[in-house]
Amino acid sequence: MFAFSGVLVHTKESSVGETVHLQCEDNYTSNSSLIDWFYQPQLSAKPVRIVSSGHLINVDRGHRLTINGTTLTLKNINLIDRGIYTCVVHDIVYVHVRRKYRIRLVVNGNFLRHMRAFE
Repeated sequence: MFAFSGVLVHTKESSVGETVHLQCEDNYTSNSSLIDWFYQPQLSAKPVRIVSSGHLINVDRGHRLTINGTTLTLKNINLIDRGIYTCVVHDIVYVHVRRKYRIRLVVNGNFLRHMRAFE
């Protein structure tokens, strides 16, 4: 497992119930690149891998998550989705080349108010 440290590169703000597209900001991604995504509810928490080599894994909210290329999409977000999402790009041709990009997802809104809309 990677120990992620460093500066957040991007903050994305959204509201409960919306769909969010998190783009891995890598200008050098090619067909020889593999993408992993990790999630942390807060920076001090241990990262949990949610995408490995472009495939969703180990996700309890999988029906709301999709991966398309370098973009991770979260549908119908709620307050438990807020946190740090880290994209790690591995180049399979140059094995030791690895780049990391972080997105801090801020979710605004009242979860209970959103749930009442479905009653």
